[in-house]
Amino acid sequence: MNQDNPFKAPETNLLTEEDDDGLGQKTKKALTNLRNDSTNVRCFGILWALGGLMMIVASVSFFGQTESIVPSLFFVAMGLIALCGTFVAITRPVWGRYLGMVLCGLLALNIFNFIIAGYTIVAVPALISILGFISFWRGKRLFGPNRYKHAQIKKALKLKKQS
Repeated sequence: MNQDNPFKAPETNLLTEEDDDGLGQKTKKALTNLRNDSTNVRCFGILWALGGLMMIVASVSFFGQTESIVPSLFFVAMGLIALCGTFVAITRPVWGRYLGMVLCGLLALNIFNFIIAGYTIVAVPALISILGFISFWRGKRLFGPNRYKHAQIKKALKLKKQS
């Protein structure tokens, strides 16, 4: 008996060469991990934008209440660093991956200080920052000029699920 099915439709790779960049050869699990990491990077960009704006607003409230300007400058500096993290999550330059890992690490260390002080309710954001660190660590191909774009990953995953 013949192994080939003469009635089977021909198989094609619907990704073009400019869209592919090796995504067509990845497994469904690898594509799912890439999509999840890309989504996590986007979410951290939103969180850093909100946190940065809140820090800058907090610096305005501290400006007139204390004799020293140091707390205000500290909150402005932290807000600007968080806004740099937002820039990194949106534009994804090569160095952005390392800045994202540092920001997630700083967030985890800061929250662990609160846990030691007795506020156990903040353990969830600490875990989120650790997961963010992992996403930045695994997402090497999500940063740089030859990065995988989120839309490409979603398209490749959709095609992989269909086949």
